[in-house]
Amino acid sequence: FALRQWGFDTSGVDLPQGTSATRNWRVTESRLHLLEVPAGQLPRESKDGARVDVAAFLICSQEVSRQIYEQYLTEEGIEGRHESDTRVSPTIRHPANSVSWMGAIRFLNWLSRKESLQPYYELSGGMWHIADRNGTGYRLPTEVDWEYASRAGSQTVYAFGEDVRYLDDYATYGLSLHCTPCASKLPNAWGLFDTAGNVWEWCQGTEHAYEAIRTDETGSESFVAAIRGGAYDNPAQILRSDNRVELGIGERFNGIGFRIARSIGEPPSKK
Repeated sequence: FALRQWGFDTSGVDLPQGTSATRNWRVTESRLHLLEVPAGQLPRESKDGARVDVAAFLICSQEVSRQIYEQYLTEEGIEGRHESDTRVSPTIRHPANSVSWMGAIRFLNWLSRKESLQPYYELSGGMWHIADRNGTGYRLPTEVDWEYASRAGSQTVYAFGEDVRYLDDYATYGLSLHCTPCASKLPNAWGLFDTAGNVWEWCQGTEHAYEAIRTDETGSESFVAAIRGGAYDNPAQILRSDNRVELGIGERFNGIGFRIARSIGEPPSKK
């Protein structure tokens, strides 16, 4: 759909089954565009063909930009090392970078309060944890959420297919010295931009333990979370839809940003 919409030749491209231009979107008070991702199942690479149930959820069409992230820093009076590396993201339209997992959840709580939502994360007894798993405050996507939305119904190496020659149309990667502005490249079949390349995106936790979100206020690196999608300076193989890296939640560098999500359905069933 995305290639056809922008007038590209789709011969040789593996378009996912059921691709449709009809999607439900919500525009937030902060003018962010959230896609209503339908419930479904995410195939896992295993001998028994296991699938993971995915509840319906909302996810932003693009990565968090410097513009809204810097608004948060200003309103909260946060200065110094929390700012993005402007060599990598030179304008406010570029993605926020150099964001730790802790920085991301603090931003998400700020955005929730700004839009009169109950914050999803809570600091209690010196530990961060999820206040209400059925809450609808802004949060990070789980790894399952992220891959399901990134693939957009595909089961190929990249969301658009197998042919790496098309990757430049969708992603900023390789020998790039900096990111491109958010949503500069083509979106996937569901309308999400930059799920490959530009900046890595933090997930809620890890694929195997995304429920166990508990960490102390110092951001101890004994707790890890996954980053997905690859960055502006990574080679093509790192941008595969199934690729994942785990980092301590206190880590931050100029290739890491994040994307906003919200829950709207029941949690995924446990299998």
